[in-house]
Amino acid sequence: MVSSDDEIGQLGEKFNFMLEQIQRRDTALGKELVERKRAEIQLDHIAHYDSVTGLPNRHFFNRHTIELDRKFNQQGANFALLFIDLDNFKYVNDTFGHRVGDLLLVAVAERLQNALRTRDLVVRLGGDEFSVLLDDPKELELALRLAHKMLTVMSEPFNCENHEFIISASIGLAMMPQHAGRFDELLSCADAAMYAAKALGKNNVQVWTPEMSQRTVQRFTIESGLRKAIENGELEVYYQPIMHLADNRVAGMEALLRWKHPVLGFVSPVEFIPVAEESHLIVSIGNWVLQQACTQAKLWEQRFGQLFIAVNVSARQFRDPGFADNVERIVRETGCPPHVLELEVTETMLMSQTSETMKILDDLSGRGFQLSLDDFGTGYSSLAYLKRFPINKLKIDRSFVSDLPHDVDDAAIAQVIVSLSNHMGMKVVAEGIETPEQADFLRQLGCTYGQGFLFSQPLPAPRFEQFAQANLRPESASGVAPRMGPGVPVEIRPEVIPCPDSVIKHIA
Repeated sequence: MVSSDDEIGQLGEKFNFMLEQIQRRDTALGKELVERKRAEIQLDHIAHYDSVTGLPNRHFFNRHTIELDRKFNQQGANFALLFIDLDNFKYVNDTFGHRVGDLLLVAVAERLQNALRTRDLVVRLGGDEFSVLLDDPKELELALRLAHKMLTVMSEPFNCENHEFIISASIGLAMMPQHAGRFDELLSCADAAMYAAKALGKNNVQVWTPEMSQRTVQRFTIESGLRKAIENGELEVYYQPIMHLADNRVAGMEALLRWKHPVLGFVSPVEFIPVAEESHLIVSIGNWVLQQACTQAKLWEQRFGQLFIAVNVSARQFRDPGFADNVERIVRETGCPPHVLELEVTETMLMSQTSETMKILDDLSGRGFQLSLDDFGTGYSSLAYLKRFPINKLKIDRSFVSDLPHDVDDAAIAQVIVSLSNHMGMKVVAEGIETPEQADFLRQLGCTYGQGFLFSQPLPAPRFEQFAQANLRPESASGVAPRMGPGVPVEIRPEVIPCPDSVIKHIA
């Protein structure tokens, strides 16, 4: 240090002060650089890792696969990609909230990681979609075994905040280089295979084939077309008559959506309804169908009296928070009496999240709407639940009708459903009636209503008007509907149709 006793000393003091300032600035700059580096690391982590599960995200996957593409081109290697989509995960979020949904995603991520080898990579692509990159699987069979292992670990119940969830997954599998030469192509192939798994009923694994990518292209064509279908006037509601079996008189109708695409022509509902569900378009389309059906029912009330109108409700539509309010608004605006409108739900919809389902059904029933259980017998209904739910009508699925009256099992199941409904004060509709023998058999059982090609296919509104006009009176002799015998309901004694063990197990 320099003394400050003279002029040189004063200069020394200033020099010392300058050195201290430089040291302070160096220290501050060092801290700033450390903080900046820490911030860069945090930003990089946020950019490349999922904030909910902590897994690598899509950005990480894209960067990582660019490096692997380079490695593949230089050295050659085998890779397998699993594209995993959780089935019906949105219902958890809609019913229990996003916090519970996030907890479930964390649990799913942990299970996937624990089930794989350390060198395999698990990525959350977004939403309820995950991918698993298998490093150098020796053969397709090994990748398939790991994929089925994913299904097994996912089938065990998840417990989140005192709620037990049983979820499943649809998994698409693609291999490199067998199916693709680049990772972006590999992801597209696995994605297409995943949609094929969903189309085959979910909760399964599908290996990519070229046809799947063609279907994926068609799926995107359908989705983009659906977004414009309402405003372009491409959608139309058809009406299939539902008849009183006792006297062959029209009782009501089921509203069925039809779509004529300008390029694809008539697109089957089997193709476009699942796409509408997955893309969330089903809510707006479902509301449009309800609006059209209720408007038409009100117009026909003036000509034909009150014919009930049944409208299918999708699972996503049913769990939409504003569904009941929307239905009430539509019947108020159209003037359609609430008790004329029947909302058709499926067994699967009723059996999941039963407490929330009960609230929705009670709300709809309390507003005066009729509730119908569609495709009864094909799901896993509990009779205890059926007693609790405010269901007004059961629909016997066509799979139990097609072989009547000759198939003993189907005959016994139909008898049990009709008897059960009568004792519980419910009406019964038999779907898919195609022969007079089927109609006569069901009439003798005491089945209230019948629906099927024997009476009429689904009709556009003007043709339904003609049909209804010709079949309003009992025992119509019009050629529009087949003339059938009077068919007075008679009692069917148990010994007439013995109930086999297989049927008893089915009902149980």
